[in-house]
Amino acid sequence: MAVIKNTRRNKLVIERFIKRVMDVALSSIILLAISPLLVMIALLILLLDGKPIFFRQKRVGQYEQEYTMWKFRSMTNRHHLNKPRYTWSGHVPEDFVFKSASADRVTPVGRILRKYSLDELPQFVHVLFGQMSIVGPRLKFPKSRNFTTKINGEGCE
Repeated sequence: MAVIKNTRRNKLVIERFIKRVMDVALSSIILLAISPLLVMIALLILLLDGKPIFFRQKRVGQYEQEYTMWKFRSMTNRHHLNKPRYTWSGHVPEDFVFKSASADRVTPVGRILRKYSLDELPQFVHVLFGQMSIVGPRLKFPKSRNFTTKINGEGCE
């Protein structure tokens, strides 16, 4: 029985190692290939919408570790003045969404970025650093982790 458990554990370690190697290799190649596009998007946001270029948000990654996720900014930088904050009083808010289609706060550049999910491209840097994986569940917000069902009893991996 000990041999079977050890073999399963070894298989899991090998699978995680292969997944990590694939993440590093693919994210490196993708970042290298899209780097001109990343520069163009950053310049467009800077010239047409101003600073900041990136939107930062806390997320919960593997082993429940919090980190700051970066995306290209697609909304006006004064959106926090108009938008009510979610209240997390014992449940996930009913109007909680990952991507809002609210047209009044989305910039013209942001509309295009969101349509083609180009605002997500900087996340390949997080894959390279091991904070995210190319394949896996959507990462949680720190406040939402108390209200979501854990996957296989382990949370996001």
